[in-house]
Amino acid sequence: MSFFNSALLVVIALVVLAPVYVRLAPSNAARWHVDPTTAARPRTPNYYFVLQSIPKRPAPVFQADAAELAAAFDAFAVAQPLVVRLAGGVDDLHITYVQRSNTMKYPDYLSVRFIDLGGGLATVAIFSRSRFGIGDRGFNKRRVQKWLKSLDSFARIDPSKQSD
Repeated sequence: MSFFNSALLVVIALVVLAPVYVRLAPSNAARWHVDPTTAARPRTPNYYFVLQSIPKRPAPVFQADAAELAAAFDAFAVAQPLVVRLAGGVDDLHITYVQRSNTMKYPDYLSVRFIDLGGGLATVAIFSRSRFGIGDRGFNKRRVQKWLKSLDSFARIDPSKQSD
């Protein structure tokens, strides 16, 4: 077999096997179940954070306790297509979900922490990121915004208008 034929077989094998790996690769909870408030930013741009500490996209503050928010958010999340809970749970106030893309089944990870602010108020910290690839064409941002809308039944509070 010539070098060209061998190289061609390797390329064909990679093209065939890469999508299989993407679909079947296990998700390691120890790696992906992170606290969004302390997680490091990835080197690639295929992620989206919502945190109180990010002025351009601060997490909303809700008139609810953290457990109520977690239960409502979790009910919405697990009802989404191709979503499973990877780690954590409502009682932990910290959950990581895996959502796979429709066609290629690429896994994306969304870690959420529900934070009790006291006084009947709570907020969320969210870190959504893709496992494979470099860009996500804004999908992580759109997912986070959609999932946050699931909490619209709770009154949102503008923290800048709160008195001490």
